[in-house]
Amino acid sequence: MQAGVVSTFQLDEIKRVARLFCLFEDVIDEMELGSELTIPDPDKFPPVESVRYNRVVQGIGDDEVMDAIDNAEDVPGLRTLLVPYIDHPVGLTRASTYKMKLHKHRPTTELMFNNYPTTTYGDNIVRFMEVNAKFAQYALVHDDKTIECCRPSLDVFFDDIICDGKLTQFYDPRHPRRPRPGPHTLSGRRF
Repeated sequence: MQAGVVSTFQLDEIKRVARLFCLFEDVIDEMELGSELTIPDPDKFPPVESVRYNRVVQGIGDDEVMDAIDNAEDVPGLRTLLVPYIDHPVGLTRASTYKMKLHKHRPTTELMFNNYPTTTYGDNIVRFMEVNAKFAQYALVHDDKTIECCRPSLDVFFDDIICDGKLTQFYDPRHPRRPRPGPHTLSGRRF
């Protein structure tokens, strides 16, 4: 499932989103995405790759990653740092295998959020788009110091960044979920 935000972002705005994403990637991985579709075969389609723990930055601490992001001089430099080239199966683009992608299109930049599992339900796709838009919006309206002081947790993610009860109820693994209608649900029970 992919959701994108396209705008005429300034480099410092893109860096703030990248910083926040690197800090919260593990928390985002805890979200209850739910899927009615089968997870793709890893031999045919690789898992979505980590941005924070990619082969370039995996061995350095968060503060050093924040400094490396700050030192990137342009979007291609930031992309090289956070979305480095990896070997991939034929038919997949390099960036399609990362949890966050950066595409520079003059004069706009696209920030794409990518995650398995996926869905064909429109409501679920819209919710995924909303949570990613709120995430990016938080990074865009807060300064670097505020972002770097964020302590990654589900509380901070849902209470301070997302700030939406319906999205929290849907995605937060700490909240009980009601079965959603789907191909394997009958009378509120999953089979």
